[in-house]
Amino acid sequence: MSDFVNEMQRCYVRQAEAVGQALEAMPAALADFRAKFSGRRFDCVVLLGIGSSFHALRMAQSFAQQTLGVPVWTQTPEQLDWLTPAMAGRVLVIAASQSGTSTNVLARMREIRAMGIDAAVITQGLDSPLAQETGCVLPLNIPEEKAGPKTMGVMGTAITAAFAACALSGGNAREQLAADVTAFRGQLAGNLPAVQDYVQARAEALAAHCAWLVVGEKRLHACAGESFLKLVETVRRPSTCYELEEIVHGPCACFSEDTALLCLSEERTRGERVQALCNLCEENGGTVYDVIAAAGPTREEDGRLLLAAPDHPMLTALMMLLPAQAISAFIPPLMGIDLDARSTSKWNAMLAGHL
Repeated sequence: MSDFVNEMQRCYVRQAEAVGQALEAMPAALADFRAKFSGRRFDCVVLLGIGSSFHALRMAQSFAQQTLGVPVWTQTPEQLDWLTPAMAGRVLVIAASQSGTSTNVLARMREIRAMGIDAAVITQGLDSPLAQETGCVLPLNIPEEKAGPKTMGVMGTAITAAFAACALSGGNAREQLAADVTAFRGQLAGNLPAVQDYVQARAEALAAHCAWLVVGEKRLHACAGESFLKLVETVRRPSTCYELEEIVHGPCACFSEDTALLCLSEERTRGERVQALCNLCEENGGTVYDVIAAAGPTREEDGRLLLAAPDHPMLTALMMLLPAQAISAFIPPLMGIDLDARSTSKWNAMLAGHL
């Protein structure tokens, strides 16, 4: 398919290619990191980012913690205010910024480095301010992504962070992750057009919603965060996200006509409360898009999208990003929204005036 009307559509369909490119380049990408940190043992690892980079790192967090056997936290620059010089040698900070120019991440990194705390950065901007400040770069080896709302960069950031954890842990963790990512890439290649078809078949309804709620059950909470961010960036309607147990304690009262619920769960862990939440939304006039990570081929059953996905702490979440990404890429043009307008000189000039 080549009839794309914005850059995000082009990036959406290239994600399997991006994963393959990142995987092929990973040994070289890890070289500097391994030279500096191989054999080192840290009391904890902090993953530092903002926006989509933050959510990508959150999706890698559980895998990294399982692999390393030490606490791993994902923080924004504003949250990471508890480090002290006494922690030097005990804490490793891995930041992520696709451009390498995120101002608040850069400011926090300068403070971190001034304390003598070890750090690395995942970025495409190899000569960027963050790369220069940090001194240890994990190159984000993916095709150039000009779109404002990121897709390939999210996949690449999470996968690179996971391989960094493997490099710290030693053993055969890297080989197993490489095999898992290779299988994931194959599933992803089939799922990208299938989810696009699912979205385009519902295009009129998707374009009409006035507000979006995204709910992630259990380990899909980080995926829900990135999904909501994509929607609010693109369809430009009020949007937010919740963990399943959080929304049932009050926010579910906001279900109403023209509200859309994007519900993300896993077939193997899906509980009764997920279906109860979907029923409540529909009873109050809302529309439910019920997406379930499942074994077997991607298919629709009883109005639900069963999305073929691996049973993996990170890769499941990355696969479940596809519905929000497809909505974000293909629905805004039907709403008269030009996503590429953000890359114009007029937009950049206006933005610079507010920074």
